[in-house]
Amino acid sequence: MRFEEVLEYYKPQYFIKCDIETSDIHVLNGLKALAPENLPQYVSVEAHTLDCMVILRTLGYVQYKVVDQKAHGMLACSGPFGEKASGEWVGIETAAYEWLHSRVDPMTWHDFYAKRTW
Repeated sequence: MRFEEVLEYYKPQYFIKCDIETSDIHVLNGLKALAPENLPQYVSVEAHTLDCMVILRTLGYVQYKVVDQKAHGMLACSGPFGEKASGEWVGIETAAYEWLHSRVDPMTWHDFYAKRTW
């Protein structure tokens, strides 16, 4: 069963956390097959490329957080999600800027959190 078929079957979702080591973009492309009303309110993906943010924007996600995962103190923990995730919701330009500037520290890693507002 394809990912988008699973999502269609179990709709609607509230939050999708994707962590598949640089392949998150394939999941985001799968979301394109869903009707807008079946997309989750929140999506989190590993921050490996700005292409993920661009796809999220085309899907209607307009608010973003760039979350420092190292700040949670555990290698296998994503920490809180949605409204409880650290940081303020910002537009795509600000989030892209924050992420590009965060990459100077090779010992940290980030997730992009995206929020749909209806």
